[in-house]
Amino acid sequence: MQTLRKPRLILSIVVFLIVFTMLWQARAVLLPFAIALVVGYVLSPLVNWFEARMPREIKGRKMARGVAIILVYILVAILLYLFGRALLEPLIAQLVAFINNLPALFNQIIALATDALEQYQRLLAPEWQNQIEQQIGSYDATTLLTPIVTALRTALGAVTGVAASLLGLIILPFWLFFILSDESSVIRGLIKIVPHEWRPDVEAIRIIVDQVLGAYLRGQLAVAAILGLLITIGLTLIKVQYALLLGVAAALFALVPFAGAFLGAVPALLVSFLDDPQKGVLTLILFIVVQQIDNIFISPKVIGDAVALHPALIILVLLIGGTLFGVPGALIAVPGTAMLRDIVRYLYLRADENREVLPTMALAKIGYESAITREMTRYERQRQLPMGQRRRLQSVERAEEKETTLDP
Repeated sequence: MQTLRKPRLILSIVVFLIVFTMLWQARAVLLPFAIALVVGYVLSPLVNWFEARMPREIKGRKMARGVAIILVYILVAILLYLFGRALLEPLIAQLVAFINNLPALFNQIIALATDALEQYQRLLAPEWQNQIEQQIGSYDATTLLTPIVTALRTALGAVTGVAASLLGLIILPFWLFFILSDESSVIRGLIKIVPHEWRPDVEAIRIIVDQVLGAYLRGQLAVAAILGLLITIGLTLIKVQYALLLGVAAALFALVPFAGAFLGAVPALLVSFLDDPQKGVLTLILFIVVQQIDNIFISPKVIGDAVALHPALIILVLLIGGTLFGVPGALIAVPGTAMLRDIVRYLYLRADENREVLPTMALAKIGYESAITREMTRYERQRQLPMGQRRRLQSVERAEEKETTLDP
């Protein structure tokens, strides 16, 4: 048996690399599915809550999970309907008005550019103008066209990706249903890859990662909603056109790491400056103030409560992660710190030399008692059995799994 472990490890690594390469090549098409996984993380606790409260008759027929998912879908549909009744109609009206007003906005931009060119020719000395024009003329056509060609290729790729994403959106609810329905089966299958004696600890670490990541994502959604609300209220008070549309856009862009604040501000600044420069200045001040409030108060507080980290520590780890690893480091700094903290605490308890601390006990002591799964308890009990009895129990479980799989 020992001789098979090394080839099995090599085979697992090769398969992982092949699958990862295929997924990376198809990343544009898989974007909706990545979004669906995020939605699944957000909805999973609600599904679990409904499932735990199902009547015994439904649980006995193994229908509780599916019924819980359908109830969550109905609840989400009702909330979307209420949102549509309250906000979608004025949002669409503002979007249509904005699109109809685009030619006028472009004409204003052209007029501003023309005026800037006239000011350049009138105010700048001729010798300076000659130097600037010589510098511009030193670039050949290839140099000037390369960014344009690159941008066109990127745009074409984006259009293709959007078309593929729209196709993916059609099957997204069905795919998400199966993911939520078979979540425990997929997890059990992955856990069974590791050696039996490691399974309780691997399941414990999986629970920590799952709980922290889910809380972090829900916190990010809450931050985006708060920012969108503040921006909408501020733009309404400044009397900027399309305030609701621009506020919703700012909330959506807030989900984009780092560049989201800038991307959300651009359309609002463009609309406000073209309408009235004074409104543009006030809009710029609004976005700066809201961004500072977010950086200092909202994100550290909301995300800190979600992952149980102090706001001051969140600011510190964001700076450290960004300095050491750039954008990816800052992106994973907060959830990574929370995961590392709890995993270290768990392993510290498990490594107690004076007395044996079982995985479930260690997990409960660091605050995850409500997240302990039946699978983890079963793995823990099996590890304490003698080897012969453990193997017999494993063979019985495999037979039961085959029967469950074949049962229509």
